[in-house]
Amino acid sequence: KIFRTKEIDLENFINPKKLETKAIKYKYSNLKHDFITLTLRDYGWSNGRDTSQRDIDKGFEFSNYIGYPIVLIPDDLNKIKEYNTYNFKVCPTARTNLSERIYLYANSYLNINPQGGPSHLSIFIKGSRTIIINFGAKSFDGDVAHIKKYYNIDFGEQPYLKLDTFFMWKDIYKDYT
Repeated sequence: KIFRTKEIDLENFINPKKLETKAIKYKYSNLKHDFITLTLRDYGWSNGRDTSQRDIDKGFEFSNYIGYPIVLIPDDLNKIKEYNTYNFKVCPTARTNLSERIYLYANSYLNINPQGGPSHLSIFIKGSRTIIINFGAKSFDGDVAHIKKYYNIDFGEQPYLKLDTFFMWKDIYKDYT
């Protein structure tokens, strides 16, 4: 319902400044606002929503195109070696430290997330910009029928644009660039 209104009250959204600590600011002081986060979802549970090597490659192409480096937030540190992560800065603690993840999402130029919990977090951070890749991919908890039933979002719809979030629907943006 909140996404269907003309005005969105951001007062109830996550204010990253309230969670920011000196330790987090110091840890990421070498990062400027000119970076992209890429969340590497690799649970093995609901595989249709996982990030693929192709998604990583597309993120790399995009980062080269705009000249901003990628900060990678992995799900499973043991599986990261299975991917070509180029020269991405990997932030393993941001996968379990919510304040760090919020700091990165809030301070990035753009967040690229697969459909899942972290993408929802990114949507609700003041000032965060997000692209959710492979939206509506075949899975028991994220396909088009599930999205319609539980979120009342029709195939191809972009209801979160007011929140600077864009869905790259799997069956529309198959060869996204």
